[in-house]
Amino acid sequence: MPRRHIFLVPFGFALIALSGCSVSASTSAVRIGSDEISVDEFERIVQQLAEVGQLELSDGRVSGDTTRSVLGALLRGMATTQLLAKYDQSVTDTDRNSVLTQLAQDSQSSQLAPELKELIVDLNSGDLALQRVSSPSLDDLEKMYADTPAKLGVMCMRHILVTDESTANKVLAMLSSGGDFASLASTYSTEPGASDSGGVLGSSENECLALSEIQSQFDAGFTAGALQAKEGSAYGPVKSSFGWHVILIRPFDEIAGSLGALLGTDPGHTLLTGYLATSSISVKSSYGRWNPPTGEIIAN
Repeated sequence: MPRRHIFLVPFGFALIALSGCSVSASTSAVRIGSDEISVDEFERIVQQLAEVGQLELSDGRVSGDTTRSVLGALLRGMATTQLLAKYDQSVTDTDRNSVLTQLAQDSQSSQLAPELKELIVDLNSGDLALQRVSSPSLDDLEKMYADTPAKLGVMCMRHILVTDESTANKVLAMLSSGGDFASLASTYSTEPGASDSGGVLGSSENECLALSEIQSQFDAGFTAGALQAKEGSAYGPVKSSFGWHVILIRPFDEIAGSLGALLGTDPGHTLLTGYLATSSISVKSSYGRWNPPTGEIIAN
């Protein structure tokens, strides 16, 4: 669903679209592709947020969790800018004027430094533009799915859960020899209902799941494996807190309709999740590290 616009609270920063954010003069705080936020720029933003009371300080310092939250917002902003360009969208004057009108109604906005105010306007304008991104064509969906399924921000999977690695390897060997995944899930999987579902991971409404849901609700070990899996080939063994998994990204022709329907509910934000999960991202180690399975910057 589209994100609610929150202008002043940093934890609500979903997207920050910065212009001219490629820098070379100082160390990078976070980088995605060829774009980066410098340490100097990032620390200036944090300082300005602290000055207007938007960040809690302890002994004059910002906590690591808060730092990672703000840095994650900046990362999402750069990713948004890149994704908008990829899908031939851009922020319009109408977007900016809409945000400025709403911002003028907030009494705290007068306390913002010009640079921070511009940042917040860019944040919300980028979010508005993202809502205009359309779902890729069926042909493009198929190509993206074949290349890296997670790029779409939707995962269409079966899995088999077993208690030990040797059984997982046994299942993989049987699949390699032509075994039927659904039948093997019924026979070997310890997941409740596997005999009926054939190991399908979906919901009552759709055979696929949004990647954002998987990142927030599934075991990170399982999600890490799912992000590596390719269409039509069993992947594993993958260890999670529940046991050992064999994962299958389902063939496109099986789930094309389900995938398209789920992606079509909110293409921009869904594609952004997939873009972040599959992009080359680096974070200055003193701040933390990017963790695709959870879709956030975490402590080292």
